[in-house]
Amino acid sequence: MNNNATNFSLEASFVDLNSNAVGNFSRSSMVHLEREVDGGVQLYPIPAHAPAFYSEDGAFLLEPAGINLLTWPLALNQNVWLKGSNVIIQPDESVAPDSSHLADRVIWAPGNGATQLLKRTLQLDASKSYTLSIFLRSRGATFTNADVLRVTGDVVGTPAISLSVLNQFPNRYRLEELTLTFKATGQEPKLPNNPHEATDYAVTAVTNNTITFITANSIGVNDLVGGQAFFNNVVNRFFKITANTGGSGGAVTLTLDVANLVAEGVSTASRVILAAAPKQNVTIEFYCESTAAVDWGGIQLEERPFRSSMIYQEGELNVRAATQLSFRNSPVANLRTFGVFAELKLWRGDGNLWDFGNFKAWIAQNKLFVQAGATTISTPDNLPGQGAKIFAQVAEGSSSLSLYVNGILKARSALTGFVADLNANLTFTSDGVRAFQRFLTTDQLLLDGQPTVGSLAGQDVGEMFKSILLIDATAISAHAPLLNLPPVTVPAPEAPIAKSPITAINTATNVVTVGDGTGFIISKPVTAMRGNIIIVRATVTNISGANITLNTTAGIVIGDLLIYGNVDQAGHASVRFPFDPVDQQIITAIDVATKRLTVASTLSFTKQRAFITIPLYQDIAEVIIKNIDNTNGYLFVDNVTNIAVGNVIQQPFNELIISPANYFAGLLNPVDKVAIAQKWANGLVIENRNPVPVTVRPYLRVYL
Repeated sequence: MNNNATNFSLEASFVDLNSNAVGNFSRSSMVHLEREVDGGVQLYPIPAHAPAFYSEDGAFLLEPAGINLLTWPLALNQNVWLKGSNVIIQPDESVAPDSSHLADRVIWAPGNGATQLLKRTLQLDASKSYTLSIFLRSRGATFTNADVLRVTGDVVGTPAISLSVLNQFPNRYRLEELTLTFKATGQEPKLPNNPHEATDYAVTAVTNNTITFITANSIGVNDLVGGQAFFNNVVNRFFKITANTGGSGGAVTLTLDVANLVAEGVSTASRVILAAAPKQNVTIEFYCESTAAVDWGGIQLEERPFRSSMIYQEGELNVRAATQLSFRNSPVANLRTFGVFAELKLWRGDGNLWDFGNFKAWIAQNKLFVQAGATTISTPDNLPGQGAKIFAQVAEGSSSLSLYVNGILKARSALTGFVADLNANLTFTSDGVRAFQRFLTTDQLLLDGQPTVGSLAGQDVGEMFKSILLIDATAISAHAPLLNLPPVTVPAPEAPIAKSPITAINTATNVVTVGDGTGFIISKPVTAMRGNIIIVRATVTNISGANITLNTTAGIVIGDLLIYGNVDQAGHASVRFPFDPVDQQIITAIDVATKRLTVASTLSFTKQRAFITIPLYQDIAEVIIKNIDNTNGYLFVDNVTNIAVGNVIQQPFNELIISPANYFAGLLNPVDKVAIAQKWANGLVIENRNPVPVTVRPYLRVYL
């Protein structure tokens, strides 16, 4: 493949190795990376805000938000875990997969029946899919087919895993073999009202097992099946709905799982309230008849049909934040011929793979889909869960959209007149687990030797799939780009209202004499300073010419300065990270009373946040546009403080967001007494302690 064809590339970094464009990345909680070492699975914690890169190959992990529904996943001695008499728990006996010494040891004495159970019961949502995964390490035991991990109770089928899968991995933690997806029984109804509202309806008829009520809502036949009905005059009694009639309003009849509603107290004087399906009682059981022992490395239950990384917690649920990754500008914007190559270390779950606006790819039911405009193609077979190499190409010359997986042309469709979105970004954020080995785009046509669908690609495309090194290794290593920000003028510190040297002191009366008493005010605070050191803060109680009475003169000596107003507050200015504005308008008038700004045109503005800057990009304020008058060019905002005529108002089409933990901020032209005061995810605050304004050029060194 011609390397000059690549115009965007990611590998072991969230920085485009072609242009140094920095990705918008966030993940506000820690995450665990999984690695297999000597046949066992180990976990490597990655702290919050740090990208999760696999050390062995540089692949990066993206995950959706996650919740482990099992509290105390490492602590079997807690009373939420029930044990049979032949089950022995030794707390914190061994090293867990994350290298903490918190793994319990579980020992089974031989036997059968309830004495062999280690279990826990939960209430789960009806009809939802759940995934259970557990780290176990066999301590040399041999399990039989009678030794199982199973899920019982209100579940579909008989989900179970034989613990004998551990026999081939003695003394090694395993996880994938001990992962189980199941579905809770029941059915969630389609309620006619907000599920958080308890709307009641008048009952107009009652039989032994049906009631009729009147509603103005549209309800489909059996929409309410699986839900519950309860009545205002029947205490602590819920009835399951097994059938219902439908209509666009009027009378609806419910069939309930009860033999005699009248005897229960329901009548035409009752009012019925519709509720969601009841919780399903589900039990997780470990049953072992053999003499055996395992190290318990943690267990996780998630409401999704696939597993994500382990979340350790104690008695309260911890939420793992979603990983978000996007780039402000699409590298294929406005192109008619281009390609996208992605190599996946692994993936689990449906969801986005990449999104360029009108050109996107996603996984659904294990198949890969690619869409360009209104045209969608997909793989005829399942996408490999590990090691999948994908290339999708739009070719203007042949008016085609092609999809290749692991070198084979999987699908091709006619595509005429397609142009990639000009104003789109590139988004990787997904509802599924994604680990990208590398990702790149091309802005030139790659020839494929014209294979038929199902055949291997040749020429440039075939070479790309065979190549071990698609991205220059020098570019990958030690890549921390320098991002220059616009110059900013930082004002001098605000001058104090009054400042005068102390020429005499009467400690008995707390009176100080100053060179000039003008500007000092009774009952206001003042500060006595010696050079740059604050000696005391006091309050003025009386003023007579140059004689000022304070509430204290402790520590003050002749020659100190008495100051009213700003003492030690530096001058501040902020500068915002790069963003692309939708429109930029100069403010020509300000009505402070109504918080109204006048501009030449308001047509590009919406009721959202907006940035106020000076024409040279220095940030002034961030406001919320509350109302818009397009006829008169008025923007009504929530705050006009510090805004002046001549400032520029603009709204961002996109903006660079970087966690402060992921960059170093400095000044290209360092100046004494000027420094970075605060770091934010979208900008910097710079302080100046010089007596004059200073112009500096800030920069960022990004580590992503």
